[in-house]
Amino acid sequence: DPAIVRIRNVTKTGFEIRIQEWDYLDGLHSEETVSYIAMERGSFTLSDGTIVEAGTSELGGRRFRPAVFSQSFNEIPCVIAAITSVHEQDAVIVGIRNITRGGFEFIMKEKEQNRQKHAAETIDYIAWEPSMGKTNGIRFEVNNTGDVVTYEDRIIDFVTPFFSSPILLADMQTTDGGDT
Repeated sequence: DPAIVRIRNVTKTGFEIRIQEWDYLDGLHSEETVSYIAMERGSFTLSDGTIVEAGTSELGGRRFRPAVFSQSFNEIPCVIAAITSVHEQDAVIVGIRNITRGGFEFIMKEKEQNRQKHAAETIDYIAWEPSMGKTNGIRFEVNNTGDVVTYEDRIIDFVTPFFSSPILLADMQTTDGGDT
């Protein structure tokens, strides 16, 4: 059944997480594997000059709102965002668009039949310039596909293969339609 990942009660020692089915379903869902990344809040420059920022914002209503980075990036970053509070029980996702070196716009979206007005929630994001390498011995690759991925499967090759299957996080960088 279609579902989302719901996060709440993020503290310095952990968080609560669950799978939430869309509101029209029975709410019971099989066990799933969920990858995550946690990062201290702030703006950081890696040893190779790559800029990374972890931030948070509050969002409510039904319109796109701006999120402004604390510093300008050297190039347009990749942004991954998650809703990290539960102030309303309806299933909701975060949509991202218009990413620039200075910020991006985001919106919360419920199932398409809902009125699209959700209580204010906390949105956490990580913005990371496209790059690859190692930091503290951990290999990483951050990149985007361009505006080309659709409902059809598409093969994406890593620039440099990993030694084993990596943890992969992905998020849409555009909102090119009304579908949730």
